[in-house]
Amino acid sequence: MTTNNSGKEDNMSTQKVLVILKPDCIQRGLSGEILAILKQSGLQVLKQELRTLEESEVLRLYEEHSQSDTFHTLVSYMLSGPCLVLLLSGHNAVRTVSCLKGRTGSGKGIRGKYAENFIRNIIHSAETELKTAREILMFFKTEEINMQKNKVIFGLSGMTECGKSTAGVYFDSHGVKRLKIVKILDLVRIEQEPGASTEVFVNEAIKTKPEWLRQAFADKLLDEMDRLGIRYCSLESMGDPEMVKYLRARFPGEFFSVYIDASLDKRLEHQMIRKGLSDIEEAKRILNPKDEFKTNFWKMPDIKVIADVVIDNNGTLQSFESQLGELLLKHEIE
Repeated sequence: MTTNNSGKEDNMSTQKVLVILKPDCIQRGLSGEILAILKQSGLQVLKQELRTLEESEVLRLYEEHSQSDTFHTLVSYMLSGPCLVLLLSGHNAVRTVSCLKGRTGSGKGIRGKYAENFIRNIIHSAETELKTAREILMFFKTEEINMQKNKVIFGLSGMTECGKSTAGVYFDSHGVKRLKIVKILDLVRIEQEPGASTEVFVNEAIKTKPEWLRQAFADKLLDEMDRLGIRYCSLESMGDPEMVKYLRARFPGEFFSVYIDASLDKRLEHQMIRKGLSDIEEAKRILNPKDEFKTNFWKMPDIKVIADVVIDNNGTLQSFESQLGELLLKHEIE
C-alpha cells in the first residue's frame, strides 16, 4: 500500500475484486485465455473455484436487473453450467477489471472481442467498490475483506428527543450523508412485499425472520450508498441490539454504534420546543408511549451498553456539536 504526500495511506491502491467467468467462457474453452489477460494486467489470483452457481446467488448477483424482460433468460443461462469464480487482487483492481472487461458490441475489451450477445458475454464483475465488497462476501464468506476502511457508517441510537436528528443534520453538513433507517427498510419492503405497509412488514420480519431482515437491510444499505456515491453516512434511528451486532460484524472497522444520551428532563424540553408546548404534562403524554416502545420493542437501553461511543447531550448545543466534531476527527472525516 502506498502513501500520499500527506503521509496517509492511499486507499485506492491495492484492492480485491470478484470476477466470474461465465458458463459460455467455460464451454468455449476460453478461461485460460481470459485468465492470461487478467494476469498480464498485474492482477493476482488469490482464490478460484469452478462450480455451478446456486439460484439464490444468481438472483442476488443480478437483482438490479430483476425488472428487465431478459432477467429470467439471464438467470437460466447463469445456471446452465459451471462458472469459474475468481478472487483477484491488484492495483485499483475494480477499475482495472472494468476496463479490461469492456462492453458487448463495442469491439473493445474482453466482451468486445469474445461476447456472443448481451447475456452470453464471457465475464462478470461489479463496476463499483461497494458492490464488489458485497459480491466478495457472497462467494467467499470466510475471506477477510480489506477495503482499506473506505466506509464509515454511524448508527445513531437513543431515546425519543435525545438529539439523533440534530446529530444527523450536523454530520450531513460535514459530508456524512444523513440516512433514515426506515427509508432503507422501505426499500427492502418494496422489493419483497410492495402491497404491505413498512411498519407491518418490518414488525412481522423481526418476529419471523430477523436474520434475513438484517442481511437484507445491510445489502440494501450498500446499494443505497452506491447509488448516492457516498462512503460516509449516519443511520437514524438505530434500534435492536442484534442489528447493531450484525452490522458491526458485517462491516468491521466501518460501522460504529453511537448512542446519544439525554436525561428525561432534557428530552421533555426538546419535546416542548419541537411541538410548541407550554405544558410539560402534555409533553410527557407524547413522550412516554414512545419511550416505552423504544425500551420494550427496540431494546434501546441495551444498545447503550454495547455502543462504541456514548455522547452526552445534557449540556449546550455547542457542547453537543463539539463532541460530534471530535468523533468525525477521530475517523479522519473533515
